Amino acid sequence: MSSENKVRSPDNWIWWWIGVWLLFGLGLEGLHGLKISAYLAHPVRRLMWTLAHAHGLLLSFLYLFVTTHLDQPNRAFVAGVILMPLGFLLGGIAPTETDPFVGVYLAPIGALLLLAGYGSLLRPRRRGKERGSRKKGK
Repeated sequence: MSSENKVRSPDNWIWWWIGVWLLFGLGLEGLHGLKISAYLAHPVRRLMWTLAHAHGLLLSFLYLFVTTHLDQPNRAFVAGVILMPLGFLLGGIAPTETDPFVGVYLAPIGALLLLAGYGSLLRPRRRGKERGSRKKGK
């Protein structure tokens, strides 16, 4: 089997990161199921923590896809995978009635880093395909 056909394995930290967000989601279900007022009385907190759970898991799975099918992600992509859900989590720690906590500013920073990192992952592949098509056309 040549090295080109081997599937790259993702870093070990992502499996821990997925585990953290799975346990966090179970915790949210527990807070909701047990009718804990500190959680249910704050709609902003519920929203922020639900967004943290959803983004944490989905971006972790995106990371798994990128590492196995595209390329090793750069630091901007990894930072986005970490900072975006972390921003939502921090945003729900001490919200006011209408606004999340200041930690939510990490979420858009993480989103920008994620987009920049993802764009840089796709750029070399596009150039390689263009070069290949030019050679075939000559």
